[in-house]
Amino acid sequence: MTAGSTGLMAALRAALARSFRLSPFALAIGLLFFAASLTPSLIPRSPPVQGILGGMLVAIGYMLGRLAESLWRYMEIAPRDTRAARLLSWLLLALAVAAAIVGLLKDEDRRNSLARNARSKASDDESWESAAGKLVTLYGSLRNGH
Repeated sequence: MTAGSTGLMAALRAALARSFRLSPFALAIGLLFFAASLTPSLIPRSPPVQGILGGMLVAIGYMLGRLAESLWRYMEIAPRDTRAARLLSWLLLALAVAAAIVGLLKDEDRRNSLARNARSKASDDESWESAAGKLVTLYGSLRNGH
C-alpha cells in the first residue's frame, strides 16, 4: 500500500467509528420514548407486544435524537463538542435511564394489581354452573319464541 492509500483507509476507519458510535443524547431520547410507551393505556398489551412497541419507540426516539444532533451541527447554533455539552448529554442519559427504570417498575406493579383484581373479581362472581344455567334458560326461551 502507498502512503496515500493508508491515509485514506485511516480516514475511512475514523469516519466509520464516528458513524457507529452511540450518541448519549439520542439514546436518552430513545429511552424517554420507551418510558412513555410504558404509560397505561385503555388497550391492554401483552408483554411481547409491549416489548415490540418499546423497541420500536427506542429506535424512533434514537433516530429523532440523531436527526436533532445533525440539524444542530448543520445550523451551527453552538459547538456540541464542548465538555459542558458532553456532560449535559450524559446527565440527560442518566435521567432517561432512571425514567425508564421507574416506568418498568410501575408497569410491573400495575400488571400485578390488575392480575390480583382479576383473580378476586373472578372469585366474587357467580359460579360457572349458575352462569351456564342462565345461558341454557335464555337459549330455551329464545328458541321457544317467548
